[in-house]
Formats: sequence, structure tokens, C-alpha cells
Amino acid sequence: MRSEYTALLEALANSNTLEEARSRAGDLEARAREMERALRGLRETRRVLKRGGKLLMIEHVLSERPWLRRAMHWLDPVTHRLWGAHIDRETVKTVNAAGFAITEVQDLSGDIVKRILANAP
Repeated sequence: MRSEYTALLEALANSNTLEEARSRAGDLEARAREMERALRGLRETRRVLKRGGKLLMIEHVLSERPWLRRAMHWLDPVTHRLWGAHIDRETVKTVNAAGFAITEVQDLSGDIVKRILANAP
């Protein structure tokens, strides 16, 4: 998985002007803040669940297919502005990073909508 730092460096390297580089860096910084907010929210959820408590999520997530992945990254700002949803998140990895023990991941619609079942340790 690419790190946000790597993505930032690539965005800056592929910029034609300093203004474009600043804009791309700002976009990536905003994305990193959103991801950190999601992680904090899941950690708080884990904290308040009793040991063995269950977390059930049905989430749209970033596809593993390269062409669809690129399209989802491109469309994310549009979906976020229209209805507040981010469609390019790797939610399964975020649930795991928050300390949950994932017990089941089921694809509901291709690989972009998943049912995630996890337990609080």
C-alpha cells in the first residue's frame, strides 16, 4: 500500500507549476486529515465497546482493480461535495488499524461495497 507521504511526493513531482504543487499538497493534506479522523472515530468506538463487542459496518470502499481505483480517486471530490461520502477509503485496513479483530469481510457489490464484521479485543 502506498503511504500518504509517497502519494504527496508523487503529486509534487508530477506538478507542472509551484501553484499546482501547492494545490495537490493541500488536497493530500486534507485527505490525510480525513483518514486520521476516521481512525480516531473507530478507536473511540473500540474503546466504548465491551470486550468481545461486535462492530458491523456496511461500507463503500476503494476497489482493488487498478482502473476502478483510479476512477474512484478521481470521483471522490465530486461524491464528497454532492452527498458527503468518501468513496476512496480503505476501510478494512482502517478498522484493523483501530485495533479491532476482523472476523469477516464480505463483498456485497463487486469489491466496492463490503460488509465488515469485527470484534473489540
